[in-house]
Amino acid sequence: MRNKYVLLEEASRVPLIISGGTIPINTIIESPVSHLDIFSTVLDYVGASELDNSDGSSLRRHIELTGYNLLYDDTSVVVELDDRVPVDEAKFDHEIGESPNYMIRHGDYKLIITKRANSPVVDMLYNVRKDPYEKNNLIGLKGMTASPATIGKAEHLKILLVEWMNRKDGPEKVYSDNKYSLGQGDGDILEVKRRRTWRRMPYWQSDVRISFKPLFKKNGHYISTKFVYIGRTLSGKLTLQDAVVRGGDSHYFKVEYGRKSAPHNSWIRIKVTFRSKQEVSIAGLDAYLEIKTAPNRVSRVNFLS
Repeated sequence: MRNKYVLLEEASRVPLIISGGTIPINTIIESPVSHLDIFSTVLDYVGASELDNSDGSSLRRHIELTGYNLLYDDTSVVVELDDRVPVDEAKFDHEIGESPNYMIRHGDYKLIITKRANSPVVDMLYNVRKDPYEKNNLIGLKGMTASPATIGKAEHLKILLVEWMNRKDGPEKVYSDNKYSLGQGDGDILEVKRRRTWRRMPYWQSDVRISFKPLFKKNGHYISTKFVYIGRTLSGKLTLQDAVVRGGDSHYFKVEYGRKSAPHNSWIRIKVTFRSKQEVSIAGLDAYLEIKTAPNRVSRVNFLS
């Protein structure tokens, strides 16, 4: 493993230290961030955000706790690796998908996946909190026997990657047009959506518990928004009958979802927003998310601070 052509933590994770301006001393940001965001952050702090036409987003929202997850889950980070070398204008030294190409990190989990749906390259899913040296690949060769929770997390991270590529695709269609791979494959978005080296499920769920940390302050309220994903990968359709917060403290939460049914290999995104005039411990509240899907399936998501 020479150079940095691997997506394991020792190569892909580096510290980011920012000093100066109005940033409070000893501020620690736990969310993973990307080098793509540095340019946007600098322009934001010097009052020149109107000059920003980059692919990044200012990290000021993390530093000053002014906004999280308003429209989509922005607490993940993507690393992209393409180690092909151009031989001439129309040829690379090897085919795309012969090595891992994407890494997405969200919370404790990391998914490493290649760009080709039919590539024999082994995908990797790690819980980097429990397995910091990434020795226990939870998917890999175990994909056909992995637990439903593991399958759900692999689907979850793959969807976050696809959503990220859709947001970054732009008018140039860099992730949907295969011309950027010299005609190899059908474009990164389609290839990643099709790729599944783990078993198919009649129902999968991204989480059985979600943390609302950190809370941010807006208009006199403490707010945090999180997303839960559900889906089906066996043939057929998933139908959401209801998603509601139960418990004596359910009034702190609002649940929204855009659609109630999804074909297989698609998903439903459930948005849960916490809002309170006082800072409270969410873990101490009597509240949980109940998800009902047809036929007669009821699942629960517990809330953590």
